[in-house]
Amino acid sequence: MRYRDLFFYSGMTAITCLLWALRGCALDMGAILLLAVAVLLSLAVLLRREKRRK
Repeated sequence: MRYRDLFFYSGMTAITCLLWALRGCALDMGAILLLAVAVLLSLAVLLRREKRRK
């Protein structure tokens, strides 16, 4: 695993932990929206990497 991959996945983990901590706040809809954006971003990165391998 490259350092860039490690940085990306640790960043996604930090965002997930932050959203988990905010789950009881009034920002629930914002947290859910940010989580959805993080998931879509990670899917886009994975799809681009798969396309480069082929």
